Amino acid sequence: MSTPTLMRRLFGSARAVGRNDGELSPGTTYRSDSERDTAEVARILDVRRDRFGIVHVRFDLVRQYHGMTAKAGERMLAAQAFRKRFPQRMDSPGP
Repeated sequence: MSTPTLMRRLFGSARAVGRNDGELSPGTTYRSDSERDTAEVARILDVRRDRFGIVHVRFDLVRQYHGMTAKAGERMLAAQAFRKRFPQRMDSPGP
């Protein structure tokens, strides 16, 4: 079962969130640094509101450590948790 299908079954049909939902929009990249010389980079794929009104961010995650990078796959967090975990915006939204 694909991730979008699973999400629809768990949360009902999602509604797209307009660009006025803070700065979170597809194509935007955020970064989180830790004190152990590691970084996580999240590129937003989609921002949606579930049937309960909670905004979720679906993103690709890449971990960086001492010049090496490792793809960590696709993840999803509530927008509030995403903003807390990834506070540093790296670029501007794509076209």
